[in-house]
Amino acid sequence: MKYLIVLIAFLFMASCGNQEITIKKFENFGVSLNYPSNWSRIENEAVLFGITDYDLLEGSGSNILLLSTDTLESRYYGIKSFEQFANNLFQEQKKTDKKLLTKNLEEVYLNKTLCKKFSIQVEGNFSTLIQSTYLFDYNGSYYSLIITEPIEIESGKAEENQKILSSLALKNLEIKNLI
Repeated sequence: MKYLIVLIAFLFMASCGNQEITIKKFENFGVSLNYPSNWSRIENEAVLFGITDYDLLEGSGSNILLLSTDTLESRYYGIKSFEQFANNLFQEQKKTDKKLLTKNLEEVYLNKTLCKKFSIQVEGNFSTLIQSTYLFDYNGSYYSLIITEPIEIESGKAEENQKILSSLALKNLEIKNLI
């Protein structure tokens, strides 16, 4: 009987480690991203969407955050265009302590979405991280898609991160007649 309990416990633990990884989808106001089910959602009211693969605290994981700023709110603060928004954010990040600019503001595409991108190196308590920020303008809001990953990331992890970023999709919104 004792051996049977040990065998059942062993089989249970073995089955827990081999869970199938599926693809989950985040979608909000026409912006969507696909991500693996073994990543965890970050729940924070300042973040529209966030995921992490838990290993970040150990220096080997990544996280991805999506933030949104309403263009009307930006105008209140004197920001009149997406270009000004992107340049202001870039300049602010350059001034921050413990951060080193690794890539200047440039235009790139993420799955057909034109973005402004810059990267900085961040000295953490336990490791050095690269934080890349992709900025885009969509449907009356300015978005920041931020990925933070270890500077010496494994190639498999880097590919997984790029797959998530490349899944960015913006729904074509049609304005319907209200009459």
